Amino acid sequence: VYTGKLTDAHNDTLGTYFYDQPTTSIRRNQYIFPKDTPGSLRVYNLPTLFSRIGFRAAPATFVYPAESAVIPLSLYVVADLDSSEGLNLVKEALLSIGSDTRTRISFLHNPVIDPSEESKRPLTSWLLSHLIKSRLLSKASPKQLLMALGVNAPNEDAQTVLSQDEAVRVLTEGVKVADFSAGAYI
Repeated sequence: VYTGKLTDAHNDTLGTYFYDQPTTSIRRNQYIFPKDTPGSLRVYNLPTLFSRIGFRAAPATFVYPAESAVIPLSLYVVADLDSSEGLNLVKEALLSIGSDTRTRISFLHNPVIDPSEESKRPLTSWLLSHLIKSRLLSKASPKQLLMALGVNAPNEDAQTVLSQDEAVRVLTEGVKVADFSAGAYI
């Protein structure tokens, strides 16, 4: 509408306009729309969910690309961040941030096991929860996060690489995982 590609002349075909575009996929993504069990797909309204769980989306709760001035898109990775699949989603999301990226990314931990029942919380969910709750996530680069999570990113420069423990210490401003109970970030 804004660019003039859609006008009043499209009123009759507006309902299928986007479906008829050559860039529209003819199949559903199996990871977004699972076929295994009919009715197993659950859709949530994120603002309502955020309100219910006390999450306040703010600029400091996202990872940003280094060079982009305008960021029109937000991506939320919602997963069991402590599982290998969840960590892989985090890794791929962080690796997708390049100099020409116009998307900011945040993370929501959706654990399989109730976190209050765990005696020791794994690093991934704790670190991301801590950075979001402390409003430090926006200060972290994707490369720093990958290093802190122990997921190797391609090394493109000749700088000295920090250890995983040192990367966590830098990101959390010295706070250690052992200093917090699992319930502090539920």
